[in-house]
Amino acid sequence: MKLYKNNPMIDLKFLTTILFIMVITASCKKTKKDFEWPNGAKAAISLTYDDGLPSHINTVAPMLKRYHFKATFYPTLASPSLYNEMDKWKNLATEGHELGNHTVYHPCQKSKIGMEWVKDYHDLDNYTIEQISEEIKLAIENNILAFNIESEDELIRIQEIAKSLNKKASISIRVNPDVNANTHPYISTGLKENKFGVSEESALNLYKKAKTMDSILIKGIDCHIGSQITDLKPFEDSVKKLIALIDKLEIQGIKIKHMDIGGGIGISYEDEKTIAFDDYAKAVSSLTKGRDFKILLEPGRVIMADAGAILTKVEYVKKTQDKNFAIIDAAMNDLMRPSLYGSFHKILNASETAEKESVFDIVGPICETGDFIGKDRVISIEPDNILVIMDTGAYAMSMSSNYNSRPRLHELMIDKDKIHM
Repeated sequence: MKLYKNNPMIDLKFLTTILFIMVITASCKKTKKDFEWPNGAKAAISLTYDDGLPSHINTVAPMLKRYHFKATFYPTLASPSLYNEMDKWKNLATEGHELGNHTVYHPCQKSKIGMEWVKDYHDLDNYTIEQISEEIKLAIENNILAFNIESEDELIRIQEIAKSLNKKASISIRVNPDVNANTHPYISTGLKENKFGVSEESALNLYKKAKTMDSILIKGIDCHIGSQITDLKPFEDSVKKLIALIDKLEIQGIKIKHMDIGGGIGISYEDEKTIAFDDYAKAVSSLTKGRDFKILLEPGRVIMADAGAILTKVEYVKKTQDKNFAIIDAAMNDLMRPSLYGSFHKILNASETAEKESVFDIVGPICETGDFIGKDRVISIEPDNILVIMDTGAYAMSMSSNYNSRPRLHELMIDKDKIHM
């Protein structure tokens, strides 16, 4: 077994009874120069547990000792049960190893060491609060436009942090208007059963409470009812409800300076009818005519989804009595949307082929039945063909992962005659 020095992180995985020590550097090469471990440690091991009890920790330490490998262990925040089994970690010291006093974030994500590890390992909730509080503090210090408040607890915490900084925090409250966006349930955010925002009645009470807080400035009202919306009516219904609430607030002496109506305009993935920008603008303008507040909107998918595409190679063509499969080198870790909620993306063949059209499932190589990009596609296809998965400029790279030990895609930005990696 080789001792790897000065590497940012080593994950331990068990395959059957064999211990493999793998150095995770392939997808985050920059971390070698900008990531340093505390206390001058020459090697560090991070153990994470998705399913709770760190049952194999007592196996790890003796095996490392057998190969004269001493390391500093840095627990990562994976689950509360990791902390509840703290005594297991202490056994590492008896094998000549050290237990680090920092919590480590994966360098591929943060490239930095987190805050001091909680002294009371049972107090995981308070640790999380400290982490989020640091983000709130940073936002207040940088004078962001407004915090979109989602609950009373969040409002109270922001008040406390702003007061401790001797500053005022600007807020708006996210209202859940109970409007059906007629989109996939996983990306519908404006119904009362969704976790987002607060009801109209609760919003009134929160605004009244915020008005009494000495470190809070009420600036706006916020709403976002979902994503991939192709009908104008849900937007109109939610704007009407926000305006009615603004009028009620004004009676209470609460002045709203901006109305954030969110985003959610959909695109045409499969030739579906979408919302024209002009129609959207006319509808919002008509409903807000004569009002003196600013209108904020948050277009995302609609301005970038069709600007991106994924190129992938056909590795194998597999034909069975029941199904034809084209196994490609892209997978669900590269484009999660089809697996997550059955989303459709057009798939084109950019290569010349003599094959006749047939019905194929376009699937990845991951050992998951849910690893597919498209099902029942009529296409001419053969090995080594290059396929183009369309409309992946939104929610592809941002939702991708290194699942199944797969590296992420290279992302190229093409600007006329220039290409940026």
